[in-house]
Amino acid sequence: MSEVTIEPLTGPYGLGEGPHWDSTSQKLYFVDIFAQKIFKFDPATGGLTFTFIGTMGFEKNGVFPPNLGSLYSLVWAYNYNSETGTISNKKIVFDLQKNDISGIPDGMTIDTNGNLWVAVYSGGSVLNINPQTGELLRSIKFNDAKNITSVAFGGPNLDILYVTSASMGLDENQLKEQPHAGYLFAVKGLGARGFPSNNAKLKNDIKLLHKLT
Repeated sequence: MSEVTIEPLTGPYGLGEGPHWDSTSQKLYFVDIFAQKIFKFDPATGGLTFTFIGTMGFEKNGVFPPNLGSLYSLVWAYNYNSETGTISNKKIVFDLQKNDISGIPDGMTIDTNGNLWVAVYSGGSVLNINPQTGELLRSIKFNDAKNITSVAFGGPNLDILYVTSASMGLDENQLKEQPHAGYLFAVKGLGARGFPSNNAKLKNDIKLLHKLT
């Protein structure tokens, strides 16, 4: 197995989320919920463009949902009926607390082997889990960014794991300890591949208005 490398690409962002690889254009889309922007990143050139989308944000008056304070630590699985859209047979796939892993499971993706890649918010890691057995296959550590938010496979061979993170809520000392908090990362050398993403057909094309690099 080749050496795993983690490369910070661009940032920082307040709350990077929702990475989506467009196989047609070979570009990555992601959002910063805090800044209410959608970004398009071109790995070939390092170019970054964005547009403002003012429909995202937090609860009214800055109040969070009452359950947000719960210490979520479980990854669940359901049976899905593709004809009716219903789910059933809820079961626990992985329990972070029982495996002595700090943090909260956040965004995830699945590879062609059927294994999960789970971002761990406040845990500085991405977990590779076999959902059939509940086995933790490995943990990818991010030493300079603790709030990992989501993941998506991309690249020409869909073997690069793009990882988003958050910097919002961190104080000055925490930002010094986590110099890449809020960055977008590329993780290479995992020996795993993802599936092509489902693309959306928009009624009106979103024009990315601002070029940063």
